[in-house]
Parts: sequence; C-alpha cells; structure tokens
Amino acid sequence: MSGKWKVGQKAFIVWPKTYSGKPRLEHFEITKIGRKWAYFDNSGREDRFDVLSGEIDGKGYCSPGHAYVSELGYHDEVRMNQAWLKLGKAVRAYHPPEHLIYVQLDEFYTILTGKPLGISAQEGKT
Repeated sequence: MSGKWKVGQKAFIVWPKTYSGKPRLEHFEITKIGRKWAYFDNSGREDRFDVLSGEIDGKGYCSPGHAYVSELGYHDEVRMNQAWLKLGKAVRAYHPPEHLIYVQLDEFYTILTGKPLGISAQEGKT
C-alpha cells in the first residue's frame, strides 16, 4: 500500500504558513512504513503522514502539514493551484470576452468536465 514511499527515502514536508507568512519547507528521512502511515523523526519526536494522501497526522487536530515525494512535486502543485485561481477569476465575468466563440467555450468546458456544453443553436437564440 505504501507505493511511492520507502524507508530511507527523503520526504519533502511542507508545514503551513508560519508567523512570517511563508510555509516552512523541510526534508525528513522516512524511518518506517506501515499500511497507512509513513513515520519520520522530527527533531527527536516521531511524526507520521498518510501514505496515500500525504497529510501529516494532526493527532486529533487538523493536519499540521503535507508530505510530498519531492520538492518539485510541491512546487508543481502550488503552480497548478495558482493557475486555477487565476483562471477562476478570468471566467467570473458575466459575459464572455468578445474574442471567444462558442466552439472555444464548448472545447474548454469539455476539457474541464469531460462532456460537451450541449447547447444547441436553437437554445442559444434569444
């Protein structure tokens, strides 16, 4: 079940934003792996994260961080989230930009949802 994680492997751990406003980024070596948890030594304290989701165990509270296979994986996720937010802001306008045509919107919708918009020319008439 542990799949991508192995004992001795370095996990890239991202702790949430600190008082400085930036997340703390660290590498930790995995010390053991079970079916659900991968364990690592965090300055003498054993911490663990879920091998499937990467969420660090909050021990009854919200997760204090996330484990990634690599620093690149983390930065890819950050870039993807930033792009998604930027895209979301761009499509919140009440009317579509003048340079777009229906076919482009239909293609974009299909990419996002896996199915076409399905608005016929007759439905589009006002």
